[in-house]
Parts: sequence; C-alpha cells; structure tokens
Amino acid sequence: MIKMADSYFPQGNRLPHAFLEALVTEAVIASDDQYGVDAAVVWADGYTFPHEMLESDVRCFRAAQLDFVAMVSRRLKLLSSDRLSGERVERLRADNPERALLFDLAVGMRVPLPTGFKPNGSLPVAALRGTYLKVSSAVNKMLGGIVEQKLAFLLPKAMAVSYIPNLHLGAAHWTPKKGKPSGRPIGDLTYVTGTPLNSEETTAAAAEFYGAIKHPTIAEMVRMIMSFWEKAVAADPTVQWSKLRLWKMDLKGAYTLLSFRPGDAGLFGMEVTGDLVYLQIAGIFGWACTPAAFQTVTRAIKWELSRTLKSAVEMYVDDIIGVCFEEDVVDDLAVAREVCVSLLGSTAVADDKTEWGRRLDIIGYTVDLDSSRVTISRKNFLNTLYGFLSINLDLPISMRVAQRLASWGSRYGSICRAMRPFSAAL
Repeated sequence: MIKMADSYFPQGNRLPHAFLEALVTEAVIASDDQYGVDAAVVWADGYTFPHEMLESDVRCFRAAQLDFVAMVSRRLKLLSSDRLSGERVERLRADNPERALLFDLAVGMRVPLPTGFKPNGSLPVAALRGTYLKVSSAVNKMLGGIVEQKLAFLLPKAMAVSYIPNLHLGAAHWTPKKGKPSGRPIGDLTYVTGTPLNSEETTAAAAEFYGAIKHPTIAEMVRMIMSFWEKAVAADPTVQWSKLRLWKMDLKGAYTLLSFRPGDAGLFGMEVTGDLVYLQIAGIFGWACTPAAFQTVTRAIKWELSRTLKSAVEMYVDDIIGVCFEEDVVDDLAVAREVCVSLLGSTAVADDKTEWGRRLDIIGYTVDLDSSRVTISRKNFLNTLYGFLSINLDLPISMRVAQRLASWGSRYGSICRAMRPFSAAL
C-alpha cells in the first residue's frame, strides 16, 4: 500500500533549531528565482518586432485581397500536414469515443459568444496596460516567437481595424513565471473595452459542448498504481514490486496545438506597441474556453493509450503519467510518443521532459515506489513553506493571498494533516 506521508520533518515532538533554520533558508533560496519586470527587460535585450516580420504579414494580407478569413485559411492549410487534422484523427482506433469531437476540433475550436456580444475593434480602446508597457520588449519578443512559428499574424492597427470585420481586442498583459526571466505573456480577454469573450456564460457553453473538465487527483494516481500491481500479482504471484517503474511524458505548448476557426480568428487580437495588432490563430493563454476544448484531446489520448500500452495510464491536461514493469518502459514510451505525434504533429511532445524511474514528481507530489510513499514534491514543499512563513500576521492580507494559502492547505492537507484546521478557517 502506498501511503500519503510527510517525509520532510524528523520524528519527535520538537524539531531541532538547526534543522528549522536550514529548512527555512532553503525555502527562501528556492523561492528567490521569482523574476520580475527588470529581469524580463534584461532578457528581452531591447527587442522590437522586426520590420521584415510586419512586412511579410502585410504582404500575406494583401495577397488574400485584405480578407483576413482567407489569409487564416491559407495559413492553417499550409500548417495542416503537421497539426491536428481530420486525416490524423482517422488514425485513431475506430471505437475511440472522442473521434466526433476531434473531427470538429480539427476544423478549429468553437468560440461561444456571450449574449449581446459586439466586437470592440472599432471602439476607442483603453490605454495599454502599465505593466505591459514596462515589459513590452519581453512580451513582444515572446509574441514574435509565435509569429515566427506561423501561428500568429502582426498587422498595423489601422489596417486591422479597417479590414477585419469581427476584430476584437484583448489586453496585452504579462505575469512572472517561476524560474523564467522572460515571464509569461497573457492575452486578457476578460477586462477589455466592450463585451469580454470570457464570461461564465461562454465557459459553461464550452463545457456543455466539449464535456466537463475532470482532472485526476493524486489519490486516483495512487489507485492506478495499486490497481496495476494487484492485477499483475493476480496474473503472476511471482512478480516483484521492485520491477515497477513510473514514467511521464508532456505535450509541448499544449494549447497552441489547437487552432481557431478562420472565421473566429479575428476575435483574438491584442493591441501592442507600435500601433500594431497581434492576432493569434492557435490556442491562447487567457481564453477561458481553451481548457474545455483541450480536455477532448486529453480524453482521446488517454483512451487510446489505455488500449495500446502495457502500462496503466492517467493524464492531467498535457501530462501523461504511466506505471509498468521495467522491461516495458522503453517500448511503452515509444508507443505513447507515436500516438501523440500521430494525432497532434511532429513537435507535439516535449522530449526533454520525458522521465521514468522508481521515484517521480507527479502533479506537484513525489511518488516513491521504494518507500511506498507519496509526499509533496520538494519544490512545492519549499514554495508552500515560504508562502506561509512570508505572511506578516500583524498586517492585513489580500483576498488573493488568502485564496492561495487556502489552496495550498487544501491540496496538501492529505499529506501534512496539521494543515487541515487552518485550511478550514481559510
């Protein structure tokens, strides 16, 4: 039996002062790689959108007779041989229950619109966000990388407003990303001029069409391991626990593996510096409906692998987690990779993140087959410890901070049970 257990504290009623001091020091150091605006600006190194990039997309627009839908259609057709397509869906097993939705997704994600929606492209747009302006070189550099992948277009704002009838502009934004000096670019589709694309109504509509999102918990991951083991023992009582192996594989740039329908691509614009408009034609971080659409891919791959591999598998969004015997690891990883690239394209798997062994970090926890324990991953443990210890108990905290503490307490209460009373209060 695998147990949920805290493995970071020595046993006993009192913890040695030296141990606590070393632990807190490690937590501070581990949490010190949260880069800010200054680091992002240094990383960007004065980047501006290359003139050639803008000119290339303007030429494409003119070649399409200033018809944005036609331009997007041509681009997606050009990319279709190495992205999700009807032909690739046909490669799945005929009885995969997600085939119908995947054929629909191959045409492009559906974009539910809120009641009374009107595109805001022709409306006076609010000033660019202060945070974005401070770090625009970094945001633009990351967006420019997506343009270079042919998954977005860059056009002069005046041209976009004049010739894209359903142009809708979100707000370019930025947020820090732990361990990444660049941070993360965000297309804010909630706090915008006019009617936002993100709303409870549209999120519910996406869930109704694509199905409810259900992520496996760590308890379900453990049950997967134990069920695999029990079946193995029933088939062969001589099998050895020491021969079990865990493995995981990640999809690369998950949301960008899906495309928008050409007629909807104009809804995902962002005004950027230089009087330009950035228009992404693949899944964007910041649109509330992408997770529901992508869950279709998650379910389809999990279903396919569960009938193809010797491993037992679970999937959390774009993370595939499996358990098998040592002699099957290499073959199962190869088959899992082939299923993913066959459906989503040759670059769909982040090969540098593929791992296997007796001890792996899985969705924020460490699963150790040698000790038969599950605990908080060291990285998340230090981050959580630092987060709680950094609170000044004599000062008010924001609702956002309280929610973060409650999330940690709720998530890790099954490991560190002393957190449970505090989680209830939060």
